[in-house]
Amino acid sequence: MTSVTSLVRNAPTWAINQAFADAHPDASYDLELSQHMRGPKIHFIGIDEGERAHAAISALIRGKWSERRFWPYARVLRDWLDDVGVKRIWTDWQLRETGKFVGACDILVSGGPRQSGVVEVKLVNTLPEFHRRDHLLQLSLYARGLAENRGSFRGYWGALAYIAPAARTIRVFEWTDGLPHCCETAGKLLRAA
Repeated sequence: MTSVTSLVRNAPTWAINQAFADAHPDASYDLELSQHMRGPKIHFIGIDEGERAHAAISALIRGKWSERRFWPYARVLRDWLDDVGVKRIWTDWQLRETGKFVGACDILVSGGPRQSGVVEVKLVNTLPEFHRRDHLLQLSLYARGLAENRGSFRGYWGALAYIAPAARTIRVFEWTDGLPHCCETAGKLLRAA
């Protein structure tokens, strides 16, 4: 069975860009770290650093000890999830029984703007002005895969959270009303693959 990561990497960039051309987030905002939340500096972000950050943030959100330098970002993410009304949080949630693909979404939540939500975390060197469409495809595939087990993706919301340590900011792009359309678009790309 194919992984979500493979599906996204193997999809033609032009097809992703065309399919998601009108998929604008319903909201976007910055979560800035306060000055008292100091941690060790994080320099250039490479692939290894991104994987370490994901593992650390996942552990920290679950209340487990991990690398101290990622604690401020996990704390801000956790506070934001609480603020939007999230009731329960699972990290590195494995998709099961989708019949089409496998993968693990970074954060699965119960509650928030809708009944359930998916948050994908990206560690970046600079804050993006706009979300990347391949990241939106990834988010949409996770929401679609999770919803297939429950019957509908209409009760889902999703967010891309870009962590930029140099800016001490997390930029969030959020889809509430627009996520079902993104899931439908991801399904069309999936069928064409």
